[in-house]
Amino acid sequence: MVVAFVAGRISEHPPGTPDSTPLQPAHPEPGGHSPTHPANSRPGTGTFNTTGTAPQASFAAYRHGPSGADIASLFKSRDPLDRLSNFVEVLGDLGPHSIKRVKAAFETLQPGAGRNQEMQLLFHAWAKFAPKDAIAYGQALGKSESSFAVRAALASWASYDAPAAMEWIEQEPKQSLRQQYQVGVIQGVSTFDIDAATDLLYGMDGSNYRFQASSVLVKNLAAGDLARAMDWAAGFPDGDTHLRTTVLGQVANEVARHDPERCAKWALTLEEGESRKRIVSTVINYWSRKSYKDTAAWVQQLPEGDNRYYAIEQMVNQWAWRNPVDTADWLNQFPSSDKLDPAIDNFARRIMHKEPATAADWAKSITDAGRRAKSLDNVFKSWKKRKPDEALAWAQANAPELLPRPPQE
Repeated sequence: MVVAFVAGRISEHPPGTPDSTPLQPAHPEPGGHSPTHPANSRPGTGTFNTTGTAPQASFAAYRHGPSGADIASLFKSRDPLDRLSNFVEVLGDLGPHSIKRVKAAFETLQPGAGRNQEMQLLFHAWAKFAPKDAIAYGQALGKSESSFAVRAALASWASYDAPAAMEWIEQEPKQSLRQQYQVGVIQGVSTFDIDAATDLLYGMDGSNYRFQASSVLVKNLAAGDLARAMDWAAGFPDGDTHLRTTVLGQVANEVARHDPERCAKWALTLEEGESRKRIVSTVINYWSRKSYKDTAAWVQQLPEGDNRYYAIEQMVNQWAWRNPVDTADWLNQFPSSDKLDPAIDNFARRIMHKEPATAADWAKSITDAGRRAKSLDNVFKSWKKRKPDEALAWAQANAPELLPRPPQE
């Protein structure tokens, strides 16, 4: 089992996480309540050194937090920045002594996407000292919020105790929920061990959750080092072609958003195939927003093959509706062939509403007879709806096969 294998290679306490004698919270929850889980199942523990002092640990000992009145009015400010900064300050002190009041304040927010940011921060902080409590509360939320909350809690938990988080997931009887929860674990593990997170991803079933997991893994990796993300994606195992293509596409999206020219150079180093096809599409999407002509020049550098003609078609998609004249001049640089037909068909469809006669001429230049007839018919029908006399006159002079046949006697 992949989970068991990966759990074995992840240390019980990732770097920076204390691992022995627990430090007790300085301020218990009002009413005498204490954490519902053993001290060794939460962070806030520290290893005592030879001098008898413990190194500083995140969430190890809780400071005196804001007063109950401050927490109660936490989200009443109309200034969103003020609200968020106050909330972050409160979460920095979150612990068993304050979770009930903070949770009550959170519940004053309208459920839904409008409180997603606060939810992510709350569950990240809560899972640092009582992950199972945070998960249980998240599971009780509405369907639209539950998966988001539980994922945030699991990501936080896995970032300091991945084996415990994975063991908890394995107790879930429903396969679909295990896959959903695994996304959060991969998100947390990817913050300190990309190789282990990759193994977990590779062990997931081919589902939408695997796509989500690869997405959060890629975002974590690309946020720190685009070059490392590109190397990681290029070296992804070939055993699962679909997953490899997905990962390459996701990394390309992150790279192209920041530096489309860099992503374009990377695409040229990859072999012909579905993976490069996806990256080519991403490059064109982002780079053409900066410069259509530079992007078009790059497309012409692609080596002969299906990826090149796919890129030409995608370039037409992006360029034709903005500047049909330059697009037409560019297309005329390529020799006619059935491989170029999809791009010409695309161009005709893009311009047929504004320039129906030009669109019809382009459709007529398509090499493949079947595609040519279909493209011409498409342009002609659109033209005839708006300007029937012009359309019929053009068809009579250039493509009589488009004209309606006279009724037979």
